[in-house]
Amino acid sequence: MQVRIKILGLPLLTELMGKESALECCKESIKDLVETLIKCYGPAASHALLDSKGSLDRSIQVVINDEDYVNPKDFEKSLLKNGDGVTFVMLIAGG
Repeated sequence: MQVRIKILGLPLLTELMGKESALECCKESIKDLVETLIKCYGPAASHALLDSKGSLDRSIQVVINDEDYVNPKDFEKSLLKNGDGVTFVMLIAGG
């Protein structure tokens, strides 16, 4: 299955794979996609995406097809289809 990936606000990950790319993913969930990214791009991708406990960093939001925000509790349940677009967005706060 091929998935289109867009990266917004994650400089390390953008440096590794560009702002937009396509990736072949054998499995279907967001969690599987993250594991595939780490397998393809190595420890730097892991550092960019995961927290110290090995979960997707809470400052990263995942959106499917530019419309469906994925709750972190649903990463294993949120299934992707061939051709879906997944955006990883770094949440930025400040004042």
